[in-house]
Amino acid sequence: MDIVALHNPKIYQIDIKNAFLNENLDEEINMKQPKRFKVTRHERKLCKLVKSSYGLKQASKLWHEKFNNIMLSNDLNINEC
Repeated sequence: MDIVALHNPKIYQIDIKNAFLNENLDEEINMKQPKRFKVTRHERKLCKLVKSSYGLKQASKLWHEKFNNIMLSNDLNINEC
């Protein structure tokens, strides 16, 4: 808090509700078809994910990697606290 009071920087806050969506996957991930969207005569086929989805274990890792890369590419430092 002392640093903020000393330098009086502009502070911005963002609220990202869909932060984990639409991030490119770096590995191949397949999932079962959702129950309500099964295709007749193809019930045993899998869906190949090409983008991250909310609830996917890798979603938060992928989002944080992208966020960090964007911050660093804009000459911002990551606070290690």
